[in-house]
Amino acid sequence: TGVGLSGDGEFRQTAGHHMRGLNLFVARDATATGDYTLAGGSITVGGTSFIGRSGNGTFTQTAGVHTTPDLVLGNVAGAKGVYDLQGGLLNVTGVATEMIGDAGTGSMNQSGGTHDVVGNLILGNQITGTGLYTFTGGSLAVGGTTIVGNAGYGSFFQNGGTTSFTNNVVIGNQSTSTGNYELSSGITFGGTDTVW
Repeated sequence: TGVGLSGDGEFRQTAGHHMRGLNLFVARDATATGDYTLAGGSITVGGTSFIGRSGNGTFTQTAGVHTTPDLVLGNVAGAKGVYDLQGGLLNVTGVATEMIGDAGTGSMNQSGGTHDVVGNLILGNQITGTGLYTFTGGSLAVGGTTIVGNAGYGSFFQNGGTTSFTNNVVIGNQSTSTGNYELSSGITFGGTDTVW
């Protein structure tokens, strides 16, 4: 499924079940702009959900359930992906990873809802990547390792809600990285180790 392959595309879901056996692309090509709104019902993706693979993609979730093995916001250099989680459930079920800013720029804005990540959560994966997580409400649970700044720039700002990290939290992983975690309010449950 592609929402904005080379041009502009918009998809709004208020009910029903949307099943995708392979990948979901929101803004696949560099010339694309894509917007997906999930306001009810559910979407199940069999492969990776790319929000801003090469272009500018936005996924807004106010209700419903989004289930995907992997989630990538801002896949290639120059791409921009934004996920606005206001309500519902975002369930990333794969044992691999969720990337916010792979080689591009990714932003996760969570003001409500439930965000479950079975595997790793990485902000700013490659050297050109920028990953930003603004968390002001709801809940986030990560089963794998959380890396804020892998080879690129990562920033996690928490001002409310509850975060739970089962395993290590690494802030600034490689020599090229910059990582920042700011806790202003809310509750965070740490993993086995926090390294910065």
